[in-house]
Amino acid sequence: MQAWQNIDGLRSESAAQAWLYRIARNQFLQHARRAQLPTVPLDECIDRAAPARARIQPERAAERADLCQAVQEALQSLPEGYREVIVLHNVEHLSLAQVARVLELPVGTVKSRRARAFNMLRHQLASEVDHHEM
Repeated sequence: MQAWQNIDGLRSESAAQAWLYRIARNQFLQHARRAQLPTVPLDECIDRAAPARARIQPERAAERADLCQAVQEALQSLPEGYREVIVLHNVEHLSLAQVARVLELPVGTVKSRRARAFNMLRHQLASEVDHHEM
């Protein structure tokens, strides 16, 4: 309803995806604040690698599952602002400009949050990756 009521706010067709994401995000945040909803781990929502895992050897599948679990946990540990940028850009495949529009931030802020998030993830996952490379 929010999108339909505010369709005049859509400046161009190319901006529609980011515009709809921003409306959905804002609606969710308002609802979550009012209802104090618990969060759901990302791995319960997105498991796009599952079909690929089924085709590999069992020991490699176990290693990959451990690594995927570590990535999911590291992603969940990021501060919300950093996690949102990673999910929108790297999971939902929005451009950095679209992410900026969704989050109502300058593109430079989105870029710096993305870089900082990757540094945090790299630091948190360094031991896990070293362990699996041996």
